[in-house]
Amino acid sequence: MAQLTCENVSLGYDNKTILSNLSFSVNRDYLCIVGENGSGKSTLMRTMLGLQKPMSGEISLGDGLKKGEIGYLPQQTDVQKNFPASVKEIVLSGCQARAGLRPFYNNQEKEMAANAMKKMRIEEFSKRCYRELSGGQQQRVLLARAICQEPEIIVLDEPTSFLDVRYKLELLAILERMARKKHITVIMSLHEIDLAQKVSDKIICVKGDTIAHYGKPEEVFKEDTIRSLYEIDNGSFDPVFGSIELPKIEGEPEVFVISSGGSGIPIYRQLQKEHIPFAAGILYKNDIDYQLARLLAVEVITEEPFRQISDETFARAVEVMKKCKRVIVTDVPVGECNKRIEELIKLAK
Repeated sequence: MAQLTCENVSLGYDNKTILSNLSFSVNRDYLCIVGENGSGKSTLMRTMLGLQKPMSGEISLGDGLKKGEIGYLPQQTDVQKNFPASVKEIVLSGCQARAGLRPFYNNQEKEMAANAMKKMRIEEFSKRCYRELSGGQQQRVLLARAICQEPEIIVLDEPTSFLDVRYKLELLAILERMARKKHITVIMSLHEIDLAQKVSDKIICVKGDTIAHYGKPEEVFKEDTIRSLYEIDNGSFDPVFGSIELPKIEGEPEVFVISSGGSGIPIYRQLQKEHIPFAAGILYKNDIDYQLARLLAVEVITEEPFRQISDETFARAVEVMKKCKRVIVTDVPVGECNKRIEELIKLAK
């Protein structure tokens, strides 16, 4: 039985519907919600938590789950950022539901708070006032507080905001362990679609007034889907790298790049930065260089995987290469199938 189910839910505020007819369920999943700013991700999460009522439809908890077993890490308001309490007090408050009416925290709860602070590397801040911390440090404090709740479900609204790369990766690693080892459901909204692609089991894409896509990352993160979701008309999404790429430099290619196995990627990016149109080849369609070259190069001369380079493909590569002002050759491994690359390199000299 699903832990949380939304059935034909419509939601919004001030009698204004933002999202309508939403139906999905969550059960021990790592779910990421993506979409443009203002698309209703935060409102959806608040409604799922029962912090605001749906305008119609039903949200139900199953598998014996109670509301107190759902942890929440919201986006902070200015008032919350200036809360005059110590870091230790805020983290300990995550044990409040466990303490109940008891007017003090016991040793077990204090140990839980200490362990949560250690996980988030904030022990050194324990006595400092929360409002004196940076945005990233405050985010780690709030996650430590959420961990203290020992939730069955943890809901996080853009938790990577204000975090530098190191702590962003640490946060995601902690959530990954919670999801995989403790079987805690993680529901998280993210701006970084590359991270959402890497960590999630399921993806919800919010667009317009509904869920545009719902499924596994490999089903959702396709070039056309992301282009449509974010209305990208001046660039592209690379589903292999999970990255947004700037548009290719148009014009007759001035440089011909002979590469393979990832050796061409830094060259492609440098040529794009220098605004130099280029061609690439001969690349097999299963080569990692091909995945980026097809987005950035004016022309890519390709061959089907595990085939010897055909006369037609080779002739086209020579034709394009001779028109270029410069040829860049990387350390290309040569085998039985791509033996003619050696011949192409000789012609380039």
